Amino acid sequence: NWTTTLTNSDGGVNTAGAPTSILLTGGNNGSEASGETLFSISVPTTTTLTFGWTYTTYDCCGSEWDPAGYEIDGTQFQLSPPSSVTGFSGSGVQTVNLVAGEQFGFYVDTADNIQGPGTLAVGPATGTPEPSSLALLAAGLLGLAGLFRRGCRQLG
Repeated sequence: NWTTTLTNSDGGVNTAGAPTSILLTGGNNGSEASGETLFSISVPTTTTLTFGWTYTTYDCCGSEWDPAGYEIDGTQFQLSPPSSVTGFSGSGVQTVNLVAGEQFGFYVDTADNIQGPGTLAVGPATGTPEPSSLALLAAGLLGLAGLFRRGCRQLG
């Protein structure tokens, strides 16, 4: 029930590691205009969600040009710390309280769609992951999808 929305973005969502990993990649289409990669769902049941995340940017100007995080009903909560360093990465664990019916999603934005994308990997909250474990951390988002699917089955 997750939806991928690309707004002026040639980025994408890699679910090849499903149901245990997800990797969002922001736009880099050369348009010199802003864009967004969004992976979202309508929350089926009220819950508290805890997930691990890792962010990396390849933009020459750093994460200030390609921020990433999560959003609830269109309000963004940035996880990527601001930096002007190419190759910057950061990671952490986040807990979010969600109410049934809210729109919840993960995003990677781009201010200019040039000079490299940002990536956001989301996975299980097994502690703060090392930035080098980007692919492994991505596993958690699909685990979250499983949680939401179980919630839907319980409702139906």
